[in-house]
Amino acid sequence: TAPRQVRSSPDRDRQKTNGIGNDLSWSESAIGGFLVGMIWYAFSHSLWVSAFTMILGAVVCHFLRQVFATPTSILIPSLVMLLAGTIFGILATFMPLFVKETGVAFNPGWFYTAAAISSFGVRLIAGPASDRLGRGLFVSLALIGYGTAMWILCTAHVPTAFLIAGFVEGMAAGTLLPITVALMSDRSRPEERGQVFAVCIGGFDMGIAIAGPILGALAPQLGYRNLFAIAAVLAG
Repeated sequence: TAPRQVRSSPDRDRQKTNGIGNDLSWSESAIGGFLVGMIWYAFSHSLWVSAFTMILGAVVCHFLRQVFATPTSILIPSLVMLLAGTIFGILATFMPLFVKETGVAFNPGWFYTAAAISSFGVRLIAGPASDRLGRGLFVSLALIGYGTAMWILCTAHVPTAFLIAGFVEGMAAGTLLPITVALMSDRSRPEERGQVFAVCIGGFDMGIAIAGPILGALAPQLGYRNLFAIAAVLAG
């Protein structure tokens, strides 16, 4: 076959052709830099999200492995602590934002002050009483208290409601945490208490860790008030 001939531009058009090529090359450099910048911006953010998701997945997998390695009698209390941690994470992350959104003249610090005072006071009563009446009753009462506090927050429109919710939430937390730890001690042998306590308290920490990013992604669509409704359902 005959060799293929390549057409070249006439001598009079060569300068114009080269000029157009140079202009296109410069414009492509500018557009390319802009596109690379946009891609890198998106890539860097997706990289951080991927890294966070990978770390969170690794932590969750490790936690689940520890949970399934513990006795069956520990699974339910660990799940209860997970739900309690999720509720606490919702409170710590979104309660001040919710107060600001409602426009109520209330300092969110008073919520946590009321919770701390009631939490300390109820421990002095719930601890000795659980030794006589059993742990399960007080764990159930604590979950009812959590649900009540979240429902009060969900329907709150005045400062008094926020203060009452903080008081009730503190009573629930002050009952649930020490009673659950005592329950773990009752259900475990001395040689395995370290692992049991780590899994149980780890469930609480895991709930705090997942509440912020997961429910925070839903907050713009659902609103802060509905997040506390979800927390009330979790407590129930």
